[in-house]
Amino acid sequence: MSTSYTRSESSTYTEARARYVMNKVQEDLLGLMSRDLISLDRVKSIKSDVLYLLNKEALKYFQLQFKTPDGEEVGGLHYEVNANGQIYSDEDSGRINYWMLSSDIKVNLLVQLDRDSKNIAEVDRQLEDWGWGTGSALTGTREVLKSYSKDGYGVTQSKIGAW
Repeated sequence: MSTSYTRSESSTYTEARARYVMNKVQEDLLGLMSRDLISLDRVKSIKSDVLYLLNKEALKYFQLQFKTPDGEEVGGLHYEVNANGQIYSDEDSGRINYWMLSSDIKVNLLVQLDRDSKNIAEVDRQLEDWGWGTGSALTGTREVLKSYSKDGYGVTQSKIGAW
């Protein structure tokens, strides 16, 4: 007698759900703008770039990395994408104290692509056309802060570092 097991997983991604989640992330970005760490153009650019990757279903996570002008890691925010229906809570966005960061902090966007995505070749070409390079994820322990979700699709936000 043999036993076999299967597991199927369906995605809860829709364009509308991705837009909803990114509108909440945008409020976090606007907090960085209010602190004068990024410009409105940078807010729009980050939102647009991440939304593109979400719409291509090619993103595992993204980070807003905070670094000194010399490139020393201060910490940041980590957003883990969840498209398998296992995310339920949708909390208020914003309410992050960026005033603990020095006024000369640089904010970088790092993305971790899903190399198993059916759209990965297209995404790689697009990122190359945009002039994106490579980078490294932040080190340190992640402290989960909250989640943004719509109908089982969303991101879990974590803080990295002691800022």
